[in-house]
Amino acid sequence: MTARLEVVRFADVETKETAWLWPGLIPAGAFVLIDGDPGLGKSTLAADLAARVSTGRPMLDGSSGGAPRSAIFFSDEDDRSRTIRPRLEAAGADLARVFAVDAREPDGICLPAQIIPTNLEQLREIILAHDVALVVYDPMVAYMPDGLDTNRDANVRKVLSPLVRLAEETGCTILGLRHLRKSPSDNPLYRGGGSGAFIATARAAYLMAADPDEPEGGQRILAPTKMNLGPMPPAFAFRLVAGGANDFPHVEWAGSTHHTATSLSALLIVGRQGPARLRARDFLAEQLADGPVATAEIERRAAEQGISTRTLDRARSELGVKPRKLGQPDEPGPWLLCLPKDANSGRRTPTAQVGTLRGNLALFDADEASVDAEQVLA
Repeated sequence: MTARLEVVRFADVETKETAWLWPGLIPAGAFVLIDGDPGLGKSTLAADLAARVSTGRPMLDGSSGGAPRSAIFFSDEDDRSRTIRPRLEAAGADLARVFAVDAREPDGICLPAQIIPTNLEQLREIILAHDVALVVYDPMVAYMPDGLDTNRDANVRKVLSPLVRLAEETGCTILGLRHLRKSPSDNPLYRGGGSGAFIATARAAYLMAADPDEPEGGQRILAPTKMNLGPMPPAFAFRLVAGGANDFPHVEWAGSTHHTATSLSALLIVGRQGPARLRARDFLAEQLADGPVATAEIERRAAEQGISTRTLDRARSELGVKPRKLGQPDEPGPWLLCLPKDANSGRRTPTAQVGTLRGNLALFDADEASVDAEQVLA
């Protein structure tokens, strides 16, 4: 049945004030991102936030924490008993108000609760039943549906849109943690892994990095990259201090800082990637590691990362990347880029995944019958 279009006058739209989980920094009822390299303390900071939510303690900067509420941790990288619980205990959490959620299969096996409609409907019930104010996905990409290409905007938006509606309708903050790209951009908005749709969908986002003024001191910087629901907050510093419960590190506030996401992003590029051409080579190798990608799509992603066409062309030449036509030579169709056979031999797509490849190639609107997946991979 075709939907019927309705006209809504903005004069009839009720103005709502922004609610905050952490005043001025973390909005309530919104999707928020924190990007940073592994090991910097994203998970520890998220545990600290959950602990304050669960007890009603003031936030790190001393701002009001409100009444005690609940939090949910979706964590795919840490052991619950040996890492997550001790981390929450070190942060002073009320463990009766912090939950983990699994998707239990009919055969009894527990799997990560992916972000799919059936799980989100059940998550809504849990949020409302337990007065949940914060849901953490750590890392975000681990809970995207199987087989989803997280580098494609349309795919990511389709998954995140229901999640955003869930946040808005329940007033719960959805916090996603992401690792940084191997091929960073000068623009801190595009430092996190995956499609630009992640940052576009988020209402607030932050970049975490080691404090360049104290490289050996364990101090961290959390700098805003985006804030759509209020003025851009200042960056702040914090330390991971050992000696809490179970000797696990906990977070200590270190005040505001002069560093910005842009300055931190530039320092990270110098520290990790070197010249622009090396960055472009790393970017191209990463994007093509799992198989062919449309030339136009690679060029679009490169532009998002601040890689010029000329630099990308040089990287293609150095890596031996050649364009290949999808479909019959005399028929219209997109061009694909792929790594040479020797560069990709260690990551050849298994026969069992050829169907997935066909599905991905079908996104280019090509006639699936004309696609020989094994030829493209050869």
